Amino acid sequence: TTCRPTRPASINRRCRRHVRSAPISLPKTHIHRTPSEIQLADDTLYAECKDVEMYSRLMTGMLHQIQHRGNDVDDMHPLMKKSMEGIIRTMEL
Repeated sequence: TTCRPTRPASINRRCRRHVRSAPISLPKTHIHRTPSEIQLADDTLYAECKDVEMYSRLMTGMLHQIQHRGNDVDDMHPLMKKSMEGIIRTMEL
């Protein structure tokens, strides 16, 4: 599935699990936001969702290459291992 720019309350559930700063649920009558604030929130959630999707694609692709070559994860090329560690470290920030 792909992410589409949507309101925070209706963002794709799969992506919401990975969003680092989930919104606090409050009635819309309690928070009055300008259109630019709403757009910023939408764009932030969209960007975070795309980051999660890219992370998943990178890791899946690298693991697929390892399996395709018949190698075990412990036997991977040192540069690939370093790349994977860097990707994981970046995602944990």
